[in-house]
Amino acid sequence: MMPHRILLVEPDSRWSAATERLLSDAGYLTVSVRTFDEATRQLTVDCPDLLVTAVRLGAFNGLHLVLRCRGDHPYLPMMVTGEEEDPLLAGEVTRYGARFVPKSLEPERFLRVVSELLAGASPQGPLGERRWPRKPAGLPATVALAPARVVDLSYGGLRLELEGSPSDVKEPMDVDFPTLGLSIKAVLRWTKPVEAQGSWWCGAEVAPEDSEARLTWRGVVDSVSVESLN
Repeated sequence: MMPHRILLVEPDSRWSAATERLLSDAGYLTVSVRTFDEATRQLTVDCPDLLVTAVRLGAFNGLHLVLRCRGDHPYLPMMVTGEEEDPLLAGEVTRYGARFVPKSLEPERFLRVVSELLAGASPQGPLGERRWPRKPAGLPATVALAPARVVDLSYGGLRLELEGSPSDVKEPMDVDFPTLGLSIKAVLRWTKPVEAQGSWWCGAEVAPEDSEARLTWRGVVDSVSVESLN
C-alpha cells in the first residue's frame, strides 16, 4: 500500500529537517518546500494527502496558503504550525477548516494529530476534492530503460515505483508504457526510497513545456477506469 504523502511548508531548515525525519520514520512520504510560491507550484502538480505549513512564510502566511488551497482542494486536511500556543490564532485556523499545532508539541502527540487528520480525510470521495483526482493504475513501465510500475496517475503526472536509483535518470526522463504503446517525457518532482526493497517511489510531472504530450496524457488518464484495472 502506498504510504500517505505529506507536503511540508517550512522556511526554518532545522525544524523542517527534524519534522521530515520524524514523519519519514513514521512511514510517511514527505515533500518539503520553504516558501508560499514553492508550495503553490507543488500543489498544482499533485495534491498531497496532508498539508503541514508554518504560519510564517515571509510576505505570506500559513492562513493565506490554507485559503488558497480551499478553492482547488476543499477536502484536503491541513495543519498550521506556530512557535507557541496561541488561542486567537488557533481559533482563526480552525475557522478556515485547518488544525493549529504549536511547534513545541511532543513528537508523539504531533504524530497523533497527523494520524487524526489523515483518518478524517476522504481520499476516494467526490472528484471535486482534488484539482486533479488520482486514479490507481498498476501499469508496467520503464524509465530510461529501467523497470518501473505506475502506482497512480492524474492529469498532472504520475507516481511510480522505480527499480534502481533515480539519480541515474537524466531529465526530462523518458517514461515508456509498453502495454499502451506510449512514451512521454516527464520531470521528477520528488523521490523516496522504498525501505528494504532497493526501489524508489517517485512523483513526476508530464513535461510542462510539451502541450501535445499533456493532451495525449489526459486521454490516457481518461481511458483508465477502476473497472479496467480490476
